[in-house]
Amino acid sequence: MDDTVKDLIKILPFDEAFKKDLLARYDRLIPDQRLRIDRIIWRIYDELFEARLAENIQLAFERAKKNEEKLDGTFYARIRKQTRQKMEKEYSEKEAKVDLSETREELAELLKQPKNTSQ
Repeated sequence: MDDTVKDLIKILPFDEAFKKDLLARYDRLIPDQRLRIDRIIWRIYDELFEARLAENIQLAFERAKKNEEKLDGTFYARIRKQTRQKMEKEYSEKEAKVDLSETREELAELLKQPKNTSQ
C-alpha cells in the first residue's frame, strides 16, 4: 500500500473536524512535529491492521473447522494479504467519499459567490 500520512489521516477513524485541522496544518509543521505525527499515524494504522488481522485469522480458523479454509504453510501469509487488500479497498472507497464531500463543499462555496452580470 503506497499511502502517505495525509492519506492515512483522511481514512483513519478521527473526528472530521480534527482531520481537517490536522490536514490544514500538516505541511506547515516543523520537521520534528511532523515526524512525531507521522509515527503516531502509522502506529494507529498498524494497530488497526493487526486487530483486523487477528479477527480475520480467527474467522479463517472457524472456516477451517468446516473445511472451507486450508491450514497449510501459506495460511498466515494468505490471510495477511487478504486483510491488507480488504483494508485497502475499504479505505480507498472511504477516501473517495471524503474527496467527493470536499468537492461538494468547494462547489457549494462557488455557488454562493455573487454572479458577474457584466459578461
